[in-house]
Amino acid sequence: MLWLILLIPGCSREAVKFKCAPIFEVFICDKQSINAYIVKQGDNLYKIAKFYDVDIESLKKINNIDNSCKINTGSLLYIPLRDYSCKESIVKNIIDDDISQSSTYERAMFWEWPCSGLIKEYFDSKNRGIDIFSNIGEPILAAASGKVVYSGDGVRGLGKLIILSHDGGFITAYAHNSRLFVYNGQEVIKGYKIAEMGDSDSDFPKLHFEIRKNGLPVDPLIYLPK
Repeated sequence: MLWLILLIPGCSREAVKFKCAPIFEVFICDKQSINAYIVKQGDNLYKIAKFYDVDIESLKKINNIDNSCKINTGSLLYIPLRDYSCKESIVKNIIDDDISQSSTYERAMFWEWPCSGLIKEYFDSKNRGIDIFSNIGEPILAAASGKVVYSGDGVRGLGKLIILSHDGGFITAYAHNSRLFVYNGQEVIKGYKIAEMGDSDSDFPKLHFEIRKNGLPVDPLIYLPK
């Protein structure tokens, strides 16, 4: 659900001392500010849309779900924080506006690269984030200060996953880790070591990294430092 060859600069972190926390696996099953939902057995798209009181077509657009409306148990769905039109042209305009008119507040969040490595895959209509290749054990850092709303391996295809919620309607996701060091509800600051790179549910060691604003995927390269 959650889904780059240029060398990207990595910051030196030799002087940083990382604090590790116990691992806790949680499942998002209620309405909350993160507005993300892990599909349980017996769920369907209509039931979830009704529970969150959102338009089903908007839900399909944001999560790249086709007209069959098929969803699999263990899948992660992002729920729009506001009502988006079901028309593709309007949804596209919303995404374009978010990209081209990033507010001063958003840029003032001082985003940080979550790890060092090579960009293996870029953001596009199918890959809703960037994939960064490096070595198993590479520190994975919080790209911005926020709160842990998911830490575990219950989402199909993403291995050991962490999701953070940030101010301004932002969410970041970090997938395919080898080890997780944060637990549900924990507050973390930017640069905090939340995991280590791995190859869980992947053919090679990588970090799949996403930024979403109000549920919509945005290109992380717009927000991350040059």
